Amino acid sequence: MLEAALSLKTGDQMQLHTSAGSPNFQLWTRMAEKGWMARLPDPRAGTPGVEVSAFELTDAGRIALPTFLSEFAQYRESHTAKMTEIFNGPCVTFTKTFRDLMIKSGATEKDFILLAAFTVARLIGDAFPPEARDNVAEHILAQAKKRLAESAPRKAD
Repeated sequence: MLEAALSLKTGDQMQLHTSAGSPNFQLWTRMAEKGWMARLPDPRAGTPGVEVSAFELTDAGRIALPTFLSEFAQYRESHTAKMTEIFNGPCVTFTKTFRDLMIKSGATEKDFILLAAFTVARLIGDAFPPEARDNVAEHILAQAKKRLAESAPRKAD
């Protein structure tokens, strides 16, 4: 959506709408704190249902946006490369070693489930504060399910 704002001509306005608490809401709120966005009145005030937040790019935002988007794209590319390196290195090595040790030891499915659960719990416990752990565990499970669904063999029609 922000990329579309780059094509606006001086004086043109574009309202951006999002739900309260969403990632866009969080970003646009921070941009408003910098003076790059203006928070507008809720266009659906008084209407039951989802709370909608409206924002508008300011003149300062128009000036800052091209640099911000360019720097963000560079950060995202660099970050993705780092995460890919970690996954393809230590993560893949760990999973292969874990699987091989489980097979070699004659572990049962129950053993595998318990050791995998204990390992994930240890990772979460070491990396996150107690108040965040349930949320992190739910996100990990959701991502695991998504990954497994994407990699599942498809039945021939």
